[in-house]
Amino acid sequence: MPMEILELENLQTLTTFVVGNQKDGLSVRELGKFPNLQGKLCIQKLHNVIDVMEAYDANLKSKEHIEELVLCWGELTEDSQTAKAVLDALQPSTNLKKLSIDLYGGTSIPSWLGDSSFSNMVTLFISNCIYCTAIPPLGQLPSLKDLTIRGMTLETIGAEFYGMLGGGSSSSFQPFPSLEILKFQNMSNWKEWLPFVSNKFPFPRLKCL
Repeated sequence: MPMEILELENLQTLTTFVVGNQKDGLSVRELGKFPNLQGKLCIQKLHNVIDVMEAYDANLKSKEHIEELVLCWGELTEDSQTAKAVLDALQPSTNLKKLSIDLYGGTSIPSWLGDSSFSNMVTLFISNCIYCTAIPPLGQLPSLKDLTIRGMTLETIGAEFYGMLGGGSSSSFQPFPSLEILKFQNMSNWKEWLPFVSNKFPFPRLKCL
């Protein structure tokens, strides 16, 4: 991306931001210079982020008017710890409505994804995160209506998927209270889906599986 874009400090719309490598292009930290971004933001080639502090400096958490966020690594990285730290640092505002994560190379997804404070999130797409061994507690997202999980190699979907430590016989927690569409695609290693143990059955509004 051209360096001249950094002069546009009042920029409100930037649909795509491509992270450059260490020798060429812009660092992801440059996003911190655009406090007024709104609407949709797609960040590509996150595998080029080597310094985690650059991701923190992007300051996505303060960009309260971004409604849709796409985080794409572009290629799988062998450094799973850095990938996880970068995703953790790129935590968006809780005003976010739609999130897509693609080609993330970490072995686990940070705890912010699945936190009930993301009460505005309606759509979530997780794709090609082949090193992840578990799905975050997405059942705690109160407004989530559309969830797609694609291309993961995990064998078991366990109680952590529902949230609240998997419930319990006396729990009043009901996972996925608003979910209408649930899709699992290209899950060739998937063998087991553990049930949610509670008096309240999950997915009360599910229409499509």
